[in-house]
Amino acid sequence: MNTKTILSQLSSEEKAGLCSGLKFWFLKGVERLRVPSIMATDGPHGIWKNCESNRATDAHMVDLLLNGKCIGRKRVKNCQAVFKTRYAPGKLIAVTYDINDNETGARRTGIHSGKLSIRVKPEQGAVRAGDIAYIAIELAGENGVVECNADTKLTVTVEGGELLAFGSVNPCTEENYKEGFFTTYYDRSQAVLRANQPGTIVVSVRGENLDTVQAVIVIS
Repeated sequence: MNTKTILSQLSSEEKAGLCSGLKFWFLKGVERLRVPSIMATDGPHGIWKNCESNRATDAHMVDLLLNGKCIGRKRVKNCQAVFKTRYAPGKLIAVTYDINDNETGARRTGIHSGKLSIRVKPEQGAVRAGDIAYIAIELAGENGVVECNADTKLTVTVEGGELLAFGSVNPCTEENYKEGFFTTYYDRSQAVLRANQPGTIVVSVRGENLDTVQAVIVIS
């Protein structure tokens, strides 16, 4: 990558865009010049990824366990106990207690681990002709937990139906919902299809360095 050559080819808008963020931790890229989106970090604290999990609770106190080890105890304020911890694969468990320190429950939140792959999840496995079908498309680890820092451009193709739109909820994108390819946002995206006639719809999703995954929807 020749930096001077790339700079000479950037428009004023693209140069300004490189100074702003795409999402939390990530800078914008310039796809046409193969300038990737770059993940930044706050150096004094080392290199780590950001991932948030939000749950409301009416408990008095919360213990947070990471892979079975307690990493902190916080008192609940405004229905939340806020913890910050270094990213690690595995399971987070929030154990709640009442004012008398009696355990009242436990909630588990998984953390992505293992090889990343595409996961295609139709809202319904069967629809009627003329119906609209919604397909959730995610990037998840071998443990089934969705990653949130590996956004990738995915391509969707449809056989036996009509692709109406494919995209994500990214508020700062110039990608087109009608083109059949789109970059995930926090590793999630969605396809919207129309079932035109009885039979089956085969939805195929592929991405760079990812295996192609298919899902089938039956049309009655």
